[in-house]
Amino acid sequence: METVATEAPQPQPAGFWIRVAAYLIDILVLMVPAVASLFIREQGALFVVLMLILLYKPLMEAWKGGTVGKLVLGMRVVAAQDGQRVPFATAMVRNAFFVLAQIPNIILQLKMAEQGVPVFDPEAQEEFMQAFPMVRMAALVFSALAISSCLMVAFNDRRMALHDRMADTRVLRVES
Repeated sequence: METVATEAPQPQPAGFWIRVAAYLIDILVLMVPAVASLFIREQGALFVVLMLILLYKPLMEAWKGGTVGKLVLGMRVVAAQDGQRVPFATAMVRNAFFVLAQIPNIILQLKMAEQGVPVFDPEAQEEFMQAFPMVRMAALVFSALAISSCLMVAFNDRRMALHDRMADTRVLRVES
């Protein structure tokens, strides 16, 4: 009897909507530290919580191959060249727009905590943002870049976002 060698199916690129679903799961995961950060008045503790939020995506992608949302939905972030897990530096490049978009908010929260102003006071937030127009502009620019990057996934055959291209990574569907 002759045996025929069959190749394992190649992982397929993850599409736009499943990546959106993973992002929504990640928002739920980050809600706990985000809500906690609203009630922390001590700057050191607030800084630690905000850094965890900021570094969540790159740390998880380097450590586990994806965020909780991506892992739950059967996706992995891999190096485009060899399909291996990405190192932390690559994950940081991949998440640069997202990290940079959060830095103005972190500055805002730390400044407000420094002055004893409740972070969840919308009027105080607006006042602080007006006092720091460059911070506001940076937040808008990097947020627009992050959103534009994500939208690219829906409009190209390789399903690669700008941040995937910058870091030479791919997000693939894998068997669990």
